Amino acid sequence: MAGLFAYIVGAIPGIITLILGIKLTNAMGHALNISLTLEKSADSNMINMVRELAVYFKIQGIMQLIGIAVAVLVLFFMLIATVTMGISFLYI
Repeated sequence: MAGLFAYIVGAIPGIITLILGIKLTNAMGHALNISLTLEKSADSNMINMVRELAVYFKIQGIMQLIGIAVAVLVLFFMLIATVTMGISFLYI
């Protein structure tokens, strides 16, 4: 039971990666349609491709911001741990 939380947390990046892969695959399909047909329907394919890419880049940006926030938190807690370890060694 205790390991269930670790599996769920570990699965989250995999699920996000799958979503990003699907968005890129959809954008690739729309890009292929644009390159194969030079008709009025190319405009709708272009719009769909740009929408898929916009979602992809939005998710990537959010993931990068989360990564930076986690790194800052880790550094903060490492600093606190280092200071408290140093203080505890003074009293030994």
